[in-house]
Amino acid sequence: MIAAYTEGVQTVDPKQAVGKLNELWVNFAKFYEAAGQLDDSRIIFEKGTQVPYLKVDDLSHVWCQWAEMELRHKCVFNFMFTLYLSLILIRFRLFADANIFCLHICIVNLKKPYV
Repeated sequence: MIAAYTEGVQTVDPKQAVGKLNELWVNFAKFYEAAGQLDDSRIIFEKGTQVPYLKVDDLSHVWCQWAEMELRHKCVFNFMFTLYLSLILIRFRLFADANIFCLHICIVNLKKPYV
């Protein structure tokens, strides 16, 4: 199952995707969540937020699903921090789409370890 998800996220070109690419990333992360591997799920969500989706709504969906996962597992600090990051990065993307990945990498490197 992991190999199928990995191949899917590596193969699909976001610029040519017809379906819901964001759902592929979310379902991949939820697969790890269901297995109790929250750290791996967070890694998948983080990678899913770096995809250059055609619509900001798709990116927002990934961020919301990540925040909801943190809340389901009562990781309140991570929940709040995820929402905070999403607001900054989505707003930034609306104004400067080309630079989001540079800003995202800088902020992600500064964030505190997961609790």
